[in-house]
Amino acid sequence: MRCLLLAPVLLLASLDDSATETIGKAFLEQVIEQRDFAAAEQLTKANLYFIDPTAVSLGMPLAEGIRGRKQVLECIQSFGLERAELQPRYEFSAGPYHCFVGSIKTWARGATEPATLPFMTTLKVEDGQVIERLDYGDYDVFLPETLRIDGIEADQAHPRVLAAEEYMRAYQARDFEAMQALRSDDVVFHDRTALRLGAGAAIRGNENLNRLQKRTLGAAESFELELDYRFFHGDFAVFAGTAQTRLAGSALGLEQKFLEFSHSLAVVLRFEEDQVVRHEEFADHQRYVLALDAAKRAAERAED
Repeated sequence: MRCLLLAPVLLLASLDDSATETIGKAFLEQVIEQRDFAAAEQLTKANLYFIDPTAVSLGMPLAEGIRGRKQVLECIQSFGLERAELQPRYEFSAGPYHCFVGSIKTWARGATEPATLPFMTTLKVEDGQVIERLDYGDYDVFLPETLRIDGIEADQAHPRVLAAEEYMRAYQARDFEAMQALRSDDVVFHDRTALRLGAGAAIRGNENLNRLQKRTLGAAESFELELDYRFFHGDFAVFAGTAQTRLAGSALGLEQKFLEFSHSLAVVLRFEEDQVVRHEEFADHQRYVLALDAAKRAAERAED
């Protein structure tokens, strides 16, 4: 969302969201749900990289990242699941990234009842194969009660929960000073899915992020973000919802006064000492691309 007004329009057609969606959905179905690891040989790159920062609560090396198809598949098989069922809340593709936000219902070997937990995964597709997998999960169901931190039914008075909710309220209100006050000086912002718009590089530094937010998000004529999904685990907070945006047509080279569109948006915050040290975003930027393309085509027809 922050990069919309900066997007080089000529790059928009160079990324095939439909191909990403096909591979992403196949991976989710065959590797996660069906546990078909033979199929994974065809769906994944040999140098596949898999990381789940929230897995630190489980004491897993996965929290630091694992590289190599063989090593990754061995890691996935070590989870000890007979099967899993994904329950999507939001799912979309943006350039080379396919994002799933929802929950995962798992049946562990020997368990009498399934366990359901909030879960998010993002897959990067390259040349028709998955090359990166990034997960975030609320793994409290697998932890003793004494070690649980901020699950979906968390203590809403926990400082981490309060700080995350305050940050997202400031985001919704476009209160840039309030957001800045809750971030560390060397905060990192990253929207990988903005590669769909010809952007996507990480930005480091609170001042740099504040300037970017004011120049992009602040330039929108209106911005409404409805959040209906959230979970907290360890140092992480995950939010998702729908953003409704109105941009000035003149800023996009359009004759029409406004360009309006809505899209899914997921935000992942990482905290240290109750300050945001990393702000990740994953957005369905295809909605913007389609709205802009439709507006340009309408303008061309009007000229004929």
